[in-house]
Amino acid sequence: GVSRFEGFAASEAAGIDLGGGHSLMEYPQSNATPQAALPWVERLAERIGRERAERIVRTPWRMQLFPNLALAPDQIRVIRPVTPELTEVRQYHLTTTGAPESINRARVRKHREFGGPSGYGNPDDVEIFERIQEGCRSLQWPGALPWVYFNRGLDDERRGAHGERIGHTASEVQQRAIYYEWKRLMSGAVAAATA
Repeated sequence: GVSRFEGFAASEAAGIDLGGGHSLMEYPQSNATPQAALPWVERLAERIGRERAERIVRTPWRMQLFPNLALAPDQIRVIRPVTPELTEVRQYHLTTTGAPESINRARVRKHREFGGPSGYGNPDDVEIFERIQEGCRSLQWPGALPWVYFNRGLDDERRGAHGERIGHTASEVQQRAIYYEWKRLMSGAVAAATA
């Protein structure tokens, strides 16, 4: 079988740097609407049109809003730096008013499988955050560099019609988006202070 990471890495999911530190991860739209979701699509289509309704139900996505908010169809994540050594991450699960109960149950299950203590997403994210922090604390080692590299897939990035950077979602496009904006803000602050 294919592991979740291999499946994810082999997917056609796109990471898009929207500018201003914001980014979007969007998976290809599914060709099939789950049977349980059909009544929901119909209700949405009455309000917003069939194309938008099907896109909402069939296209998984995640959005990062600079500096510290992450959104997905079923969760909100707030990242709050407390000290240079401590960051608080709060994650809130969402259900959708008007969606069939089976859809909301599936969202709860997905949330648990991704973010629960034995989930495949959040525990891994937290482990990576901790390892990066540990690496940054190890700068007393001779030859250590005080940098965290987010260069995976950098050579494969392309520009979209509006100048946005686009790459595979596993290529760290979304992570670089945050630091491009941080650098821009810090450079502007330094330039203003020295003028």
